[in-house]
Amino acid sequence: MTPTFPKSIYLVLFIIIGFLSTSQAQGNLSYKLNFETAASKLPQTVIDTLVTHLQTWQDYKIILEGHTDNIGSLAYNQKLSLARVNEIKSILVHHKIEPKRIIILASGASKPIADNKTVEGRAKNRRVEVLLTTQVLDKALVLEKTKQLNEKLFALINKRGTTHQINPNIEQTILAKQGTRVKIPANAFEVPEGAKVLLKVTEVYRKSDMILQNLATVSNGHALETGGMIKIEAFANGLPIQLKEGMALGVEVPTEQVEDSMQLFASEVAEDGSINWVQPQPLARKTRYVAPPNLNWNISSPRNNLLMEPEEPLNPTFVKEPKPVDSSSYYVLKARVKTLSETPYKNYRNYKTVKGLFGKHKVKKSKKDSINYLVSVQKMLKSLQHKISGQERRMLQDQQLIEDYKAYVATLEQHKDWEQKRDSIYLKNLLVVTKNRDLNKMLQFSTALKERDYFKYWSGIYGIDITGSRAYNAVGFEGNEGDSLLCIKAIASKDTLTVNMIRQYKYKEKLMLSIYQTETVEEAYIAHCKYRAYKKYKAIADAQNITIEEAIQREQIQKNWVEESRYLFQMANLGNYINCDFFPRMVPAELLVTTTLNLPLSIGVAKTMMVFKNYNTVMAADVGLYVNSNQCSWRNVPLEEPVKIVSIYIDANEQMQVAIQEVNIQKELPALVYQPMTEQEFLRALSKVNALTMN
Repeated sequence: MTPTFPKSIYLVLFIIIGFLSTSQAQGNLSYKLNFETAASKLPQTVIDTLVTHLQTWQDYKIILEGHTDNIGSLAYNQKLSLARVNEIKSILVHHKIEPKRIIILASGASKPIADNKTVEGRAKNRRVEVLLTTQVLDKALVLEKTKQLNEKLFALINKRGTTHQINPNIEQTILAKQGTRVKIPANAFEVPEGAKVLLKVTEVYRKSDMILQNLATVSNGHALETGGMIKIEAFANGLPIQLKEGMALGVEVPTEQVEDSMQLFASEVAEDGSINWVQPQPLARKTRYVAPPNLNWNISSPRNNLLMEPEEPLNPTFVKEPKPVDSSSYYVLKARVKTLSETPYKNYRNYKTVKGLFGKHKVKKSKKDSINYLVSVQKMLKSLQHKISGQERRMLQDQQLIEDYKAYVATLEQHKDWEQKRDSIYLKNLLVVTKNRDLNKMLQFSTALKERDYFKYWSGIYGIDITGSRAYNAVGFEGNEGDSLLCIKAIASKDTLTVNMIRQYKYKEKLMLSIYQTETVEEAYIAHCKYRAYKKYKAIADAQNITIEEAIQREQIQKNWVEESRYLFQMANLGNYINCDFFPRMVPAELLVTTTLNLPLSIGVAKTMMVFKNYNTVMAADVGLYVNSNQCSWRNVPLEEPVKIVSIYIDANEQMQVAIQEVNIQKELPALVYQPMTEQEFLRALSKVNALTMN
């Protein structure tokens, strides 16, 4: 009859030198076995005790996990831990324990429980852990769920990734998004003739990115503090490619503060996609000063000795050309007045016709009729005089219009003469500013002379036939076309002054790097200062007994150049992560502990990470792959250290459930509280993990 017992029982077999003991507490049995270093054989007494217990708990699966200290190579320790668990398995099978009950794991030196720097610590780490449990997970199912979660998180960060297309036939340097500089030698790749290479640089500097990329900073169970993780991949025609044999990329990783113990670690990828950092190698370092992105390349350009334009005369107001003065009606009126004045009775008749009883008949006019006629003549004369006065006024106004128009025409001629003189001066000034590459003045004078072969002028500047919309795009600097054309022509002619005309800094830098043949913009800038203002910096250098280059650099540092440090290394194998790391001295080794956390679900479906506040360190929880438990743990962590626990899983409805909780490390951590989040909500919450101060 099988006795009642908890679902999981641990029997830990410590392979050490000196003594053997057995203990039981709360369902846990532990054994300390007297084995020599590198041994994989068990004493017979231990075998008998172990077999007895395993035959008692017949309904339990048996998980054997082998461990070693750090003496020996990675491969050797992996084989040794496997040999130890295989030795125990073969013994158990020999003693009638069913093979299907036994699951073996070999962890090498990746999960120490003590300090490998001491004899006692290494002895504790040379162990085999035996777990008896009825709660065994489907390993394939766990790996599939882990893969799905990792892919979902990878997709979030890949949306922000960038690639660089390069010409594999020339040497070049690219600057990745977060400051990583990669130098690619000429002809470094084995690619078809004319093929372009797509280089993808994945940078992981932030803690949030470490979580998204499933990149913990752990080496064989011990925390590392990272200075940056880098993966470089190369593709041609959509297929991954490698470097030629003997070729390597030069990689520079930026850092705010140089750490003397920083080393370069290689990645060892486990079957669940997690990484253990191994094979540390020394790192080179360099410090330099970095210029701001908006450098002023217009250094001591020649003066524009421009001609002054003549003073502009008053620009006349437009006057419409008037009609000639019409005086014919005026003279007609004058003649009539003269006639009436001199002979008022010229048209007077002495008789008038009246109508009587027997019809019409003539009668002689009376004196009164004569007087009335004379009165009417006087009225007519007065009316004619009034009309003559109005006509005289209109004639004077028309004559004034004619005089005004004559004055307008004369002033207009003077203004045209001034425009011709001005345009002549503009043409001369345009030659001067073109020679000195004074862009603003070139635009000013060429625009003022727009009717005088404007596009022909700019065609010469850009080296192309500028017509139609292309002219406005180029001359108007809409988009990249104008700067790109200027850069191409200036590189061909090695014209350093053209940098003053280019508006976009990427083309300024491209031009200067090409002309001065330097690796960095800062070196090109120093060379440009030396070339354009040699006398100035020579005087400073002589006065301070330094080189001209040092004089230029000191002047720029006093402005706004900043110090930048970098770690340097060579990368020959592409497609794998490498890591700049060191082991931080958080607390004395004797104060490092193992902390546990109970999750509200099986550990097989959640990703749980510990993010340190005071260190650039992220540790993944140790969850195993077989046991259906809700308990995870972290080894070798300092008590009371402030951290954030970040845990993610995908529920049955494909909804992301997230818990982010700030704690100080204890041997047992408080339970997490999960809440549903969208991808954007999760990214916003995760960004706060990067802050030095946790809120």
